[in-house]
Amino acid sequence: MFLKIFIIILLNLGYAYSWELSSWRTRNKSQQPMYKDITKLLRVEDILKNKPPLVVSTEIDELKNNLVGVEKGDSFLFMGGDCAETYREHSTQNIINNYQLFILSTIILLNNSGKKIVKIARAAGQFSKPRSSEYEYVNNTEFYSYKGDMINEEDLSKREPNPELMIKAYTQSVETLNLIRALSSSYRFSNINVNDWKFDFKTEIYNKKPIEQLLTNLQNTINLLKGMDISNTDNINTAKLYTGHEGMLLNYEEMLTRKDRFSDKYYDCSSHFVWIGERTRDINKAHVEFFKGISNPIGIKLSSNIHKYDLIRLLNILNPINESGKIILIIRMGDKIRNKLPELIEIVKLFGKKVTWVCDPMHANGKVANGVKTRYMYDIVNEIDEFFGIHRECGSIPGGIHLEMTANDVTECIGGKYIFNYDDTFLNKKYLTSCDPRLNFFQTVEIVEYVSKMI
Repeated sequence: MFLKIFIIILLNLGYAYSWELSSWRTRNKSQQPMYKDITKLLRVEDILKNKPPLVVSTEIDELKNNLVGVEKGDSFLFMGGDCAETYREHSTQNIINNYQLFILSTIILLNNSGKKIVKIARAAGQFSKPRSSEYEYVNNTEFYSYKGDMINEEDLSKREPNPELMIKAYTQSVETLNLIRALSSSYRFSNINVNDWKFDFKTEIYNKKPIEQLLTNLQNTINLLKGMDISNTDNINTAKLYTGHEGMLLNYEEMLTRKDRFSDKYYDCSSHFVWIGERTRDINKAHVEFFKGISNPIGIKLSSNIHKYDLIRLLNILNPINESGKIILIIRMGDKIRNKLPELIEIVKLFGKKVTWVCDPMHANGKVANGVKTRYMYDIVNEIDEFFGIHRECGSIPGGIHLEMTANDVTECIGGKYIFNYDDTFLNKKYLTSCDPRLNFFQTVEIVEYVSKMI
């Protein structure tokens, strides 16, 4: 008993809170590119720090306030989008398609749960991806690993990290946000006719009859919601679609961080929400140092490798005042979730930490089939089942779901009731991802339908 009390006191002492915007540069760094041309890097940083912010502090605070409701169980968080945005897939239609998928998912979740749905898109900044190794070998030749379009290029001849790609990422993010904001302010679900949606699906790979029934049911739901009181549908019509990305490239994040003149707080204005990944959450390294000083809501990806006391130390650093709506714990454990999640829930409850628990059933369920990375729908569903079940057993609140998804007709994940041909050869049809495999439109809808019945 005394030992437990001592541990609690020791861990709650936290750390001395000294921070400057650039203090992360003095720490050991993970996943950061080694730029050869420092002069070019400094020039790019100077350009970015003088650019207008992509989002503003009031929007960030608005999201944080909405996350308080998620933390309490009054609302539900839906996060989703591309594993990594690319310049080649950037188009008006892609943005519109993905926005419509968010709207549709909101309709499904709202209709089955009755809860307000808070939406965060992996968009307008998700251009970098961590890698297990700094280099890869192709035909016995060493190349830099591809780390996303804001760092280097997929083309083997252009793997050298190029700081000017950060400017291109900023520009594309501006374009994406402009359209998202326009859609958020003007789009009306009541105008939706699911049969008018123009997704270029390959009919030979989809099971036509269940899809026809799905579209009929969705349209019936939309028609039903049209007759409801506006207070029940305002979340669909007017609620903002917030943006989020992994804050991996710290040069970019620092240059878009702004000090609010009213509160004197720092906000990372590259996005409403940023997260630390599995490879960047070391409490002694640069990412945690940077994240501890920003006022954004912060996500922390957690695998089964996290030690429960390391989690408490991390929470003490990133949220020293235990602020509601500040921390989202994104669980990615695959078949190890049953062995690990209960003890994390227990320790968080013991220390009274305010967090939102979110299930990421994608990142620990990667497999290889036909020589490429994929994910099987049954693995995704199993982790979702365990996540919700464990939280109910522990008297905790399952706050949200996080999916890598696209509205396009990709064939990157295997399975689902709407897929006609779902063996490994399915992957050869339209495998387009630059990084991790994504759920396509119908696979996303299937998962969202499933989750909506568990909220």
